[in-house]
Amino acid sequence: MPILRMLEAQRAASRIRVVFWNNDPTTTARYRGELAAHQLSGALARVDLVDCPRNIGGAARFVVARRLAQEGYAGPLIMLDDDQEVQADFIARLLGSWRPRGYCGVWAWRIHGDYWDRSEVEDGKPATYVGTGGSICDVGLLASRRVARRLPVAYHFLEDIWLSAQAIRSGYALYRAQVEYRFTDDDHGQWEMLARSKSDFFDVLRRPGVVPRP
Repeated sequence: MPILRMLEAQRAASRIRVVFWNNDPTTTARYRGELAAHQLSGALARVDLVDCPRNIGGAARFVVARRLAQEGYAGPLIMLDDDQEVQADFIARLLGSWRPRGYCGVWAWRIHGDYWDRSEVEDGKPATYVGTGGSICDVGLLASRRVARRLPVAYHFLEDIWLSAQAIRSGYALYRAQVEYRFTDDDHGQWEMLARSKSDFFDVLRRPGVVPRP
C-alpha cells in the first residue's frame, strides 16, 4: 500500500500508530490481506483497520478519536485524507506547529461572510476554518460528546465545517501550519457534490443559538 510506505518514511521523533477507516465493506478482504502481508518498518509502530458497514463520511474521525480516548490516549491526533501526499518531514513539522488547545492544519482560511468569501491565512495566523485533512489537534476535542454526537446526520460528510465551529465554541485557537503537501486524484469525485452543501451548512451554524459566529 503506497500510503504505508509514505508513512513509514516519516522522520518522526517517535514511532506512530495509524488508524485506517474503511467505509467500503467490499474492499475489507483486500485491505486486510495487504495489511497482513505487510511487515511494518520505519516510523510505523502499529496499524489498525476499522471497517464500517455503511459510509458515515468524515464523522468517522470522531468515532476513532473516541475509541482512542477510551483506551487512555490523551495526546495530539493527526488526520490525513486518502487524496493527500506528504513529505517525510510532514508529521514532525505538523507536531512542531501544534500547541495545546490549538487546532491547526495545512488547509486554513479566514471566512469573511459566506463560506466561499474567504482568504487563505499565513503560517501561524488565526483562521476561521481548518480542513480536517492534514490537520492536528488534541484527541479530546474530537472525542467530546458534544462534538461527536451532535453533528447532524445530514451533514456527516461536512465534519470539517462542524469541527472548526465546535473548536471555536470550545475556545480552541485555529491557525495554519505551513507544511508541504499535495492533492492527488482519488477517483471519488466527492468535492463538487460536497461543495454545494458547504455554504448551506456554514450558514446553519451561524444561526443564533447554534454556534457563535467566529
